[in-house]
Amino acid sequence: MIQKIDYHELASLNFQRLESQDNVFFKKNGYDYFITYLYLKKQNYMFDWDSETHEVELMKLDKERNILLSKKMKDLEEIKFYIELLK
Repeated sequence: MIQKIDYHELASLNFQRLESQDNVFFKKNGYDYFITYLYLKKQNYMFDWDSETHEVELMKLDKERNILLSKKMKDLEEIKFYIELLK
């Protein structure tokens, strides 16, 4: 089972928040679009947090940042494990 992860838990792990102005998204949802992620440049991996489902996905990227592989993280401990493993 996938555990829901809250934003503040990821902020403590140095996840970044990138906001974007998307008028269509804002009109539909009432708030600006944003992504919350942690990019591990050395290994070219990225964690991405879905703000609607509160789930985190780990992705292996190629040089152009296309997704090669992905894995849903089951809980916060698994996220911490992969951060340590891949840094």
